Amino acid sequence: MTPSKLRLITLDLTGTVFRFSRPVVSTYRAVGDKHGVHCEEADLKRSFRVALKKLNASDPHFGAVTHGSSEKWWRQIILETFKGAPISTNFPKVT
Repeated sequence: MTPSKLRLITLDLTGTVFRFSRPVVSTYRAVGDKHGVHCEEADLKRSFRVALKKLNASDPHFGAVTHGSSEKWWRQIILETFKGAPISTNFPKVT
């Protein structure tokens, strides 16, 4: 490939240069708990893997291939992760 045809270079630095202080699903669980949406971490982990695999297949490279944004892509991951996990809430019953 000639340099004139080169349009984009991406680097995956996660796990090599950057490390999370705790697993992503632990953060999802903590934020969910804070807002009254409770999930088991194991359920979130399983659901996260399914969501990640699904979006990587349908919308690879964090949405860049389909002209989406990485922010939109990650929002979809989070939504799919919580949708796929059994959730208990502390919402008051409506009578």
